[in-house]
Amino acid sequence: MGQAAHNPFAAFVPVVISINRATPTGPATNGPSVVYTVTFNKVVTGVDATDFNRVLSGVTAGTPIVAGSGSTYTVTVNAIAGIGTLGLNLLDDDSITDSVGTPLHGPGVGNGSLTGQVYNVDSTFLAAPTQNGPSGNIAAAAGYDAPLFSWSTVGNANHYYLYVVDNTSAKVVINNPTVNTTSFTATTPFTPGHAFTWYVGAISADGLVNSYLPNGQTFTLAALAAPTQTSPTGTIAASAGYDLPTFNWGTVAGAHHYYLYVVDNTGAKVVINNRPSTPLRSPRRRRLRPAMPSPGTLARSVPMAWSIVTCPTARRSPWQRWLPRRRPVRRARSQPAQGTTCPPSTGAPSPEPITTTSTSSTTPAPSGDQ
Repeated sequence: MGQAAHNPFAAFVPVVISINRATPTGPATNGPSVVYTVTFNKVVTGVDATDFNRVLSGVTAGTPIVAGSGSTYTVTVNAIAGIGTLGLNLLDDDSITDSVGTPLHGPGVGNGSLTGQVYNVDSTFLAAPTQNGPSGNIAAAAGYDAPLFSWSTVGNANHYYLYVVDNTSAKVVINNPTVNTTSFTATTPFTPGHAFTWYVGAISADGLVNSYLPNGQTFTLAALAAPTQTSPTGTIAASAGYDLPTFNWGTVAGAHHYYLYVVDNTGAKVVINNRPSTPLRSPRRRRLRPAMPSPGTLARSVPMAWSIVTCPTARRSPWQRWLPRRRPVRRARSQPAQGTTCPPSTGAPSPEPITTTSTSSTTPAPSGDQ
């Protein structure tokens, strides 16, 4: 249906110029709603849902909703379902007029009607969600190891499937087939320093249609920095309480708690092997007052910054593999070797041992953890 017979006074009467697709602008849609833009040549009033007719083939749809004023209006059609076509036409019943009361295209029902553009509808098709984040390198900060995953809404999707792989350890860390929103926060913290790839699929109500981006999206959690050890250091002069030193180190962004390990080099014994079940997490300084060996002995402290993802509980310390069980089979390290990590099978982060400025001489090997 097009514009009726030519009106020589069209420049002075209101005319509907176009009924064009707006959202989406292309002819194909799988969403539950579409929006048209209706444009007139001048300011008009009286535009409402009764002026429009849905042209449906193979689909169902709700009543048009009209909004706007002046010479531009929008018409939204909701509740679209099925496979076929949907069009929108304006039916002139002389209820739309300009500021002086002239109806569309002048007096005469139907002479100002216009056929709008058509959508090709397939409500069974699901588009792949757009993955918003996380992506790239994520700097260490509080809670950064439990990232928020978010993605776009997909028309006609009943729910979503989130799948996250730890590329560094080759393990699946999230496998959630029933996410009912467009975001999800990890409930089990990830390992700092690892790289990840995540995928999200749109699932139909019957669970048979799944649409996702095959390459997914990647991100990396920055590794935790090593704590800066501040005290004690050097030779501590004899005084009241000097054999109960306070160990201090700097706060590490993203660390959940710290592991303090102290060796009495003179006595060749581990005097602190503290991996607390209730971590020390004060805002600026981390302190511990251990029972120390007799005055005059030297000790070296090795605080470790660890995330909440830790090595599993075991009888032996994760550092004990560097401490022989018997002496004098070999000499013990006064601290773990630089760059050592938890056993690969644990999936734990890789802590960075710190060397203090205190000095000590070579000592006999310790007999084990104390």
